[in-house]
Formats: sequence, C-alpha cells, structure tokens
Amino acid sequence: MKKLTFLMIVFGFFSLSNITAQQGQTMNPEEMINMQMEKIKPALDLDNLEAILVKNILIKYTKERMELRNQNLDRDVIIEKNKEISVKQDAELSDILSEEQLEKYKKLQEEFKNRSANPAKKSGMGRM
Repeated sequence: MKKLTFLMIVFGFFSLSNITAQQGQTMNPEEMINMQMEKIKPALDLDNLEAILVKNILIKYTKERMELRNQNLDRDVIIEKNKEISVKQDAELSDILSEEQLEKYKKLQEEFKNRSANPAKKSGMGRM
C-alpha cells in the first residue's frame, strides 16, 4: 500500500513539473516543495522541526526524480528506479511522521496528483 501511495506521489511531482513547464515556467525542486509545504504543514500539524525535516526529504527525492527524468533511460527503467526512490522516501518519512500524519500526507499527495492531472479544475475552468 505504501509503495502504491508513493508511486502516486512520484507521478504527482512529475505532473506538477509538467504543468509548470507548459505554463512557460520552470520550477526547481525547492520551489515545488515550498508550494506543497504550504498545505502539508498545517494539514499534518507539523511543528517547525518536523516541517524542515519533511521538506528536506521531499526536496532530496524530488531532485533525484528530476535527475532520473533528465537521463535518456528506458521508461521501464525509470519506473523501477522511481519505485526505489519512493521506498527510500517512504522509509525516511515514516521515521518522522506518525501513522496518522502519514495517512493525511497520502491523502494530500492524492489531491496534488488529482490537481495536476486536471489543470482545468485548478484554474476554475471546469465544464463549460
């Protein structure tokens, strides 16, 4: 279950970076995570130390994913390496967050993923 959740996170990050690229902007990992942390910190009720630790973990693994994406690798290899990255990220986050916080985090990541997959909803351009 954790692997599936973190795979969704991976795809959420990729979707977020694709949307910003389509808008003519490029965000570095720190900017992407800073945007997400604005929602993560209050939703998980993180204290300042926890927020810093979570942010650093997310930045670290987002950078790894971005570096991986910039390599000319086969799609299956990228998927497998992303799974490995997700496992490492999951392990580090589980050392910091409680079970309750992890569940809330998974739900937030699902929201980020859904927003990235449906940019019309994000901009209020729903059905016309």
